[in-house]
Amino acid sequence: MNTILNEYVKFTEKLSLLMNIEEVDANKSINEGKWSPKEVIAHIYRWDIFLMEKGIPEIIKDYKINFPSHDQYNAESVVFSKTVDFKTLLKMTAELRIKFVQMLSELNLDKQIRVNGFTHDPHTNQEYTLKYLITGFVEHDQHHFKPLEKCLTRN
Repeated sequence: MNTILNEYVKFTEKLSLLMNIEEVDANKSINEGKWSPKEVIAHIYRWDIFLMEKGIPEIIKDYKINFPSHDQYNAESVVFSKTVDFKTLLKMTAELRIKFVQMLSELNLDKQIRVNGFTHDPHTNQEYTLKYLITGFVEHDQHHFKPLEKCLTRN
């Protein structure tokens, strides 16, 4: 399996570390004004759903992906987090990530794609490829997991 996909699937191991967090603690904000662990995982879960159900099929068909409004999608993820218990959400997220990585492993990750109409990242000028996109989501996972590590030391 591709190195970046190995990194992407490793997130499931991190999810298993969170299984000891009780529901009441999973619903508490990590820091004042920040999301709770449950909201963070729901956020990651729903972005995986978007990529699997809409983004990747769009890339396969037309070599392009158009992202929804991040603020609106993230707000919907917070609402979604209230509809499922934490341990179930962790399992759902791990299962979805494994399926998603299996899907990605069958694709050419080096093929150029367009992201919201751009062929290159406007911040780095690096060419957009599926590998570049997934690398960004690996970094996104890491960014969100750092605050969750604090929750592990509280339990």
